Amino acid sequence: MERPGAERAARGRVRRPLERHSTERGGTLILGYLVYRKEHPEPGFEVGVSPYAIMHGARPLNTQKQDRVESLLELLEENGLVTSRSSQQAKYYEITEKGVD
Repeated sequence: MERPGAERAARGRVRRPLERHSTERGGTLILGYLVYRKEHPEPGFEVGVSPYAIMHGARPLNTQKQDRVESLLELLEENGLVTSRSSQQAKYYEITEKGVD
């Protein structure tokens, strides 16, 4: 006889695979989140937004690895859609006028 809840515990161990978004979809989600942050500023986001905050602020991106989000941000920066500022602890991103258009 199995203990109560054993079936539920076994189901909890099975992990579903993480969804991976295309580069275009990921870039669009990041730009959308940065536009939202620019239009609706919050205390603490005056400097910009970190990749961690982008991952957890834009809900569909929370299944992506942080290095993938950072590579998408670097690609957007190379194309002039976002700018970055570096501090001792992190890199912060802001959207440019070209990125808003």
